[in-house]
Amino acid sequence: MIWRVPPGGGQAQPWFADPRLAGTYGANVAGIALDPSGEELYIAAGTQEGQIAVYRLPLAHPDAAHLEEFHRYTDFVMTPCSADPDLALIGCATMNASAFGGGGIAFGASGRLYVALFAKNQLSILDSDGTEALRFPSPEENAEREIPVEGPFGLAFDGRGSLLAANTGDPTFGKGPGGIDPPGGLVTSDTWVVFDVFVDDTAAPLFRPLIP
Repeated sequence: MIWRVPPGGGQAQPWFADPRLAGTYGANVAGIALDPSGEELYIAAGTQEGQIAVYRLPLAHPDAAHLEEFHRYTDFVMTPCSADPDLALIGCATMNASAFGGGGIAFGASGRLYVALFAKNQLSILDSDGTEALRFPSPEENAEREIPVEGPFGLAFDGRGSLLAANTGDPTFGKGPGGIDPPGGLVTSDTWVVFDVFVDDTAAPLFRPLIP
C-alpha cells in the first residue's frame, strides 16, 4: 500500500493498494521514485520471496488496471528460517536479508533507473525499456573488496556523475531501555559506509506532482 498526505497537511491516507505489492511479511514497498517526466511512479516491491519486481503506475490513472511490471529479478534465494515454532516470523525475516529483496531506487537524468539489491549485495541499472543494463559488483569482486557491498539500501546522486549508495553493513545493537548494554556488549561496525560509484549520470529533475 502507498499512502499520501493531503496537500494541506494532516493525517496520511491510503492512496493505492494492490495485491501485487504484497510481500512475504510486513510492509513491502521498499523503493519509490518518479520518472524523469514526472508522470509515472515507479515502485520496488521488496519482500517478495525469491524475487523482486519493479512496477510503474501513471499518476493520471492510479488504479490496478494501469499498474504494470517494469522489471522482475528472479535470482533471489530465500534461506530457510529456523523450524523453531517459537521464532516469530518477523524475527526470522529480519535475520534473513534475502527477505528484503530490494532497497532504494533512483532515476538518473539519463532515464536509467538505479536499484539497490539489498539481498544480492549488488547495484543494478535498468534501461528505459526495462532491461537490465548492468549489475555490479560480482560476488567474486565483492569478496575482494576491503569493505564489501553488504545490504545496499538508500541511493542518491552527488551532482558530479556519481551514485551514492548507503551500505547497511554488519548488524549492530544499540543500548536498551535505561542505557543497558545488549547481551555481549556493544558492537561497532566498520562497514557502515556510503559508497561513491561513478556512473556518469546525475539525478533526474525533481517534481512535486499533484496527487489525486
